[in-house]
Amino acid sequence: MKKYLSTLTLIFVSIAAFSQSTVNPKTKFVGKWLLVKHTFTEKGKTEDLLTANEVYTYDFAANGTYAVSYTDKKKESTTVYKGKWQVIGGGKKIRLYANVLPTEPGRLVSDNLLPIISISATQFVTKELLFGMDLMGTSYYKRQ
Repeated sequence: MKKYLSTLTLIFVSIAAFSQSTVNPKTKFVGKWLLVKHTFTEKGKTEDLLTANEVYTYDFAANGTYAVSYTDKKKESTTVYKGKWQVIGGGKKIRLYANVLPTEPGRLVSDNLLPIISISATQFVTKELLFGMDLMGTSYYKRQ
């Protein structure tokens, strides 16, 4: 009987450990993220390309939709893209698709794959091109 109980205990502990390690990676992204730094490295020198006049945010909803906004404080303008998102590649990429620019109905924006460099409860790091930039850099987002 003791052998049977210890076997059952081992099975339950294994199931509990497995269920905790298989958390859906999508749930880590749900919420609003503010860009705090966007770096570009060339010839061993790293530079932060984000200026105080720029505000970038991602808002990932649990229903698979998202909005990304770019505000240029200097020009007093904001651009917002909306679309759908999903975590793919075994949790290594975010796919942004069915993207539209709401201020121009019917205008589609290209799909985008963002590599997930790291994700924690407070920070998300990826490689991406920012609005109006043609240099791929590393973006550091902080959860809001």
